[in-house]
Amino acid sequence: MFSIRSFTTSTMPRLIMTMAVGMLTPGLGAAQSASGAPPTRHAAATQVIEAFARAADRRDVAALEQVLHPTFRTLFTLDAAKPPTQLDRAQFLGMVRDGKIGGADRQVVVSGLATTERFASASARMQHKDAGFEGVYALLEQDGRWWLLQEAVTM
Repeated sequence: MFSIRSFTTSTMPRLIMTMAVGMLTPGLGAAQSASGAPPTRHAAATQVIEAFARAADRRDVAALEQVLHPTFRTLFTLDAAKPPTQLDRAQFLGMVRDGKIGGADRQVVVSGLATTERFASASARMQHKDAGFEGVYALLEQDGRWWLLQEAVTM
């Protein structure tokens, strides 16, 4: 049986995510650094994950639209014994807009970031006073711009 926990602890997530997103379209870039120089590829990918979390925390749909790839999906579970729920981009944005997702500031720690020619994957822990979230994130880079393709998260 598939669970987010087994997915995130498996040795295959990066390969699976890279293969799954290999034919997707271009994405959005990360912001310039404070010095005005473009951030490193790792920093840029991290910034996209952090921007995603901040926008969800503020329920800022416009900001989310700037970081979510058109084919974005999220997989989430509250119970590792049950199959995850999947939302596509429109469903996710609708739930944010309706106040069903987001609305609480979280501390975000991105770890295990790895990049290939066009893809990045990372783990992140997002914590607020009432709950913690652990997830795996897949991103696509094209022409120096990043999109968030997928979030797989458990609470």
